Amino acid sequence: MKNRIKIFALMLLIFFVMPCLLYSENEFQKWRKTEKQSFSDYKKSIDEEFVDYLKKDWKEFKLENRLSAYKKPKPVNIPKAPAKKLPEKIIKTRPGYLATKRSEPVLTAPQKVDEKQKIRKHKKCTKAGLNFLFCGTDIFLCYDPEIKNIKIQEIDNHAIASFWTMISKTDYNDLIAQTKKYKKDLKLNDWGYNLFVYEIGKKIFREHENLSRLFLWFIATKSNLAIRIGYNNNRVYPLFAYNGTIYGSRFFNLQGQRFYVLSFGKEQDSESIKTYKRDYSETSNKINLQISASPVFATDFKTRELSFRYQNNEYKFKLGYNKNLVNYFKNYPQTELQIYFNANITSAMYSNLLAPVRKLIENEDRTEAVKILLRLTQTVFDYKTDGDQFGYEKYMLPHETLYYPFSDCEDRSIFFAFLVKNLLSLDVVGLHYPGHLATAVRFNKEVNGTFITYKGKKYVVCDPTYINANPGMVMPKFRHIRPEIIKIGA
Repeated sequence: MKNRIKIFALMLLIFFVMPCLLYSENEFQKWRKTEKQSFSDYKKSIDEEFVDYLKKDWKEFKLENRLSAYKKPKPVNIPKAPAKKLPEKIIKTRPGYLATKRSEPVLTAPQKVDEKQKIRKHKKCTKAGLNFLFCGTDIFLCYDPEIKNIKIQEIDNHAIASFWTMISKTDYNDLIAQTKKYKKDLKLNDWGYNLFVYEIGKKIFREHENLSRLFLWFIATKSNLAIRIGYNNNRVYPLFAYNGTIYGSRFFNLQGQRFYVLSFGKEQDSESIKTYKRDYSETSNKINLQISASPVFATDFKTRELSFRYQNNEYKFKLGYNKNLVNYFKNYPQTELQIYFNANITSAMYSNLLAPVRKLIENEDRTEAVKILLRLTQTVFDYKTDGDQFGYEKYMLPHETLYYPFSDCEDRSIFFAFLVKNLLSLDVVGLHYPGHLATAVRFNKEVNGTFITYKGKKYVVCDPTYINANPGMVMPKFRHIRPEIIKIGA
């Protein structure tokens, strides 16, 4: 009897309930298709309206001169602190080491790309496939082949409007979804995302600079970033809205907002630029230059041998770094120093930087350890101003300081603060003097010498550029100057 009831219930389900469900699903699919089409029509109307706007006369903006982070030039030659004579003893050698513990993994060489794997990826791509290396990391993307067929001639606002019309008719949504996925996986900030998209454009358009930059403008705009495009002398330039200060870059003001000309290492040399006034979207986000995570790239492992002397000890060690990170930050915008001091770059990769230095100070108390780290930073690197080394001002993160042959005051201050924070967990602040940068450390016990008070707490001056200077010693020319304090950490 029970079985007959079950069979009867099943028959009711098949003949009465299932058709209703299928009908409902059918209606839902129809509704979904209608909504999708409505949204597509809406986006199309927005693009058409924007293109009409772009065809109108643009305004020419005078570009402001590049701002400098320093009120006075940095010293070409740095002084040495008066050395205290020590009793004659045999110098002891205290070797460091390259990280080998399981908890502190060693960097490995990048793995070779499997050519068969590339072929398999291409087979899955129903559109055009694009394989290239971004900061040493293998990238694969699918894109609408119609994109690479876009051509433009002489640059003006009509040509730029025409580019937007042509690319907006391609199937670009899937490409944007892929770029956003890479942004997440590679842990790129807004600058990294723009650099990534720009490199994609260069590959698609075979290094055609104007098309690559227009491609960046379109994709970044559709990704809801506040970017505009400007032109002069038959060249286009991406213009980024940023609330802070970017040093060394031309900019103009529009309705109280600064727009910076950032050209990935290629300078914009004219005095003015033509662009439009209206945003594509009112909800566009201004570019964020915070380095909240270390980018995840394939490893191109390099080491640098260093040595220095402190007291009666000679220290010899190797520090490792990822060359691909150096390449990534090569043209990073020079913005507020606080961003570099607070860069979150303590990933597993940094075991090869921190572990050898940790070995040098493992038997010391914190005060003596700071002295050793200070001497290390003061004397293992050769000094040269950025102007002499690069021809422009460049702030460097620790891996860059290891790579480049020379460094100056802000590079050493960032490097020293990085070591103190991560090895000793002591609070550090930056000290910005006219034409110079140093640091100050909040010790866990009384330390004599020059200090500053910040939020009611004592921070002893530690200058990573003043050779042989101990905590509390200040370069003579800055002894009577009150520095600007740069907050580091929460």
